Amino acid sequence: MLCATVAQTSQRMAVFDMFNASQNCDLIELRLDRFEKAPDFSQLFEKKFKPIIISCRRKRDGGDWEGTEEERLAILRQAVLAKADYIEIEVDVADQVRRYGDTKRIISTSHPLEAPDDLADVYAECLAKDPDVVKITMPTRTPEEAWPLIKIVAKAHVPTVAAGWGRGGRLLAILGRRYKSPWTYAALERGMEAYPGMATIAELKNVWDLEAIDSKTPLLGISGTLEEQTPLALMLNEGFRLVGEKTRCLPLDVGDVELFKKVVDAIKLDGIIVDEKHRQALVEVLQDAEEVVQEAGACDFVSTKAGKWKGFSATPRAVVAALEHALTKRRPDEPPFAQKAFVVVGVSGVARGIATALKRKNAVVIIADKSNDRAAHAAEEIGARFIPNGQVYSILADGLIVTADDETPGVGAIQLPKSVAREGTAIVDLSNMPFMTPLLDEARVLKGVPIAPTEILARTVQIVLKAYTGKSPAMDELTAALAKGDVDYSEFTPAREPS
Repeated sequence: MLCATVAQTSQRMAVFDMFNASQNCDLIELRLDRFEKAPDFSQLFEKKFKPIIISCRRKRDGGDWEGTEEERLAILRQAVLAKADYIEIEVDVADQVRRYGDTKRIISTSHPLEAPDDLADVYAECLAKDPDVVKITMPTRTPEEAWPLIKIVAKAHVPTVAAGWGRGGRLLAILGRRYKSPWTYAALERGMEAYPGMATIAELKNVWDLEAIDSKTPLLGISGTLEEQTPLALMLNEGFRLVGEKTRCLPLDVGDVELFKKVVDAIKLDGIIVDEKHRQALVEVLQDAEEVVQEAGACDFVSTKAGKWKGFSATPRAVVAALEHALTKRRPDEPPFAQKAFVVVGVSGVARGIATALKRKNAVVIIADKSNDRAAHAAEEIGARFIPNGQVYSILADGLIVTADDETPGVGAIQLPKSVAREGTAIVDLSNMPFMTPLLDEARVLKGVPIAPTEILARTVQIVLKAYTGKSPAMDELTAALAKGDVDYSEFTPAREPS
């Protein structure tokens, strides 16, 4: 079930939000700690849109209650007498709000700042307080912080809900469905989150397809920032639907590589889409890898389905496929790569993979970076040519591939003048995926061959799905899935192909 959290300052506005939330959720948590006046439960419960959880959170538990503790407990007791469906009671005061009637007890423990060292003991204490449901809230900013909660929920004998503050909140929300948590908390809409990292109802439904997940659903992890994860999840989940696979995506962070591997094995993920930051680090734990991964020393897709970690190079292959399509369409009588010059800007994992893949196509590969020493070293390792960063604009290349700065997201590895987007040059700019960039816009103006980042993303997803399922949906079917997200990705897609 999905539980929408409503945290308004007035009863009138709370009722309005409860009505709106009821259209898209199964359960409503009504937080009273923000109310400016005492609630009138007879009016609140007069028209129940959905079953209601009543909570009134103290400041030390991440709430906003300003009154006395006795006043707060009195409100909770009144809610029980008024026949609330559920009442949330903190474990330390659980004995002061007795069970009455059909109201179910949620015994909670909240730790907004740091997870308790004795989490297992705290959970045992909650179990001893006559709960119908146990709720644990604590920071989950890293996989290391989320892991203790995952273990508790996976083995729970009493219905248990884990709510994570921070990036790991989405991970717990989805794993909760796999481990049969009674519900998952979500915000009604962006800006109405009850705590940092809370996903919205629309995000859980549309991006992560939460309602399709159960205890038997295979999961494919996606690491990276939420901005990186969202378009991939939209496309991959749509792809799985199109090919008839039940697999769905799971957002996660890498953190410590060795612990990450243990977490992935423990929750039985079938694979991981690896973010740029960790593409080289994860090579260390691979048990098998395709040749491009071995040569580049970086992978962006790891399959664990066969019982061993095998690394693939999906994005580089997608870039090469996009370049081949664009250049063949531009000059159908010429080979797209053989003895053609391609400048790869950057030395990150994806840059190395692209350079290696182009080399295997017999292209002349030239590497540049903001650090000339790093570029020269990478070129020597890959067997490519090196060019100082100040000379990139002077090269007459058939293709220019710009990768992201490894220190500044959304920025290219070298700040290039837009004049490098010359007529006939194929331009790939991965610096702000999956969005268009000024360089790509300029390529359109100068009759270059800009390749939309959304095309690269869709081709990457095709490659992952082919490796994972043996099937590959059409690109337009995958890019159409982006419309389900909060961001209008369509405005970042080139409006026309160059003439």
